[in-house]
Amino acid sequence: MSWRTGETILISKEENTSDPSCFRPITLKNSSGNLGMGILAQRTINYLTNNNYIDQSIQKGFMEKISGCVEHTEALTEMLQDAKKNGKPIVTTWLDLQNAYGTVPHNLVQFALEWYHVPDHIRKIIFKYYDELFIRVKTTDWIQCTIGVFQGCPLSCILFLAVFNLCLDLLDQFNHLGYCMSGSDITSSAKAYADDLTLIARSPESCQELVDTMNIFLKWTRTMKAKPSKCRSHAMKKVVPNAEQKQQGHKTQYVAYDPD
Repeated sequence: MSWRTGETILISKEENTSDPSCFRPITLKNSSGNLGMGILAQRTINYLTNNNYIDQSIQKGFMEKISGCVEHTEALTEMLQDAKKNGKPIVTTWLDLQNAYGTVPHNLVQFALEWYHVPDHIRKIIFKYYDELFIRVKTTDWIQCTIGVFQGCPLSCILFLAVFNLCLDLLDQFNHLGYCMSGSDITSSAKAYADDLTLIARSPESCQELVDTMNIFLKWTRTMKAKPSKCRSHAMKKVVPNAEQKQQGHKTQYVAYDPD
């Protein structure tokens, strides 16, 4: 039972400490439980990557021996420089999710694991584990977790990657809308680091279509949402001044830059 309980510590993300949404919940768990879940997490991520279910050229979050932030930043920089040098349009959008880990439905975790053919006995272990999760936040009463994954549990990161990969698979169907490097047939439309997603497109219209596709996935989950206030777009060349992009009904102003 001790494997399925944890003490949650709230760490402030902003100066405003009066709003509970401004805190990041980190759950401290039993050490032996963390060790067991860590082994399961390692086996699961190896399975997902070795079978090419997770494309490591797109998703670089929580990957061993990969400097994900550096690699994605370098790749995006190369695309921006290519667009500037060759006078080509490029639009990038950075999307942020609202309480990403805390809004993942447990049934969606099971769906993702089954979708990627994770062995049945492993899925049963994870289902049993998440079916009886309890936490407490400086209270005497335990709270059952019916949604979300533990931040602080080694397995939670991998389960989130499996769920979010459903979205990346959907976006991959629209990869033709992405930016194509000059002198190459390689097109890129998405770069992800865990829940931080960058969409890359050849035009504002193409980028809006990618954003709409992302929103379709979020609506399908019923609980996961974007956080428009932290979403940004950047456009270079051939962009109408004061153009706007819609994110879940909210408008995001373009930062337009003409290299000429």
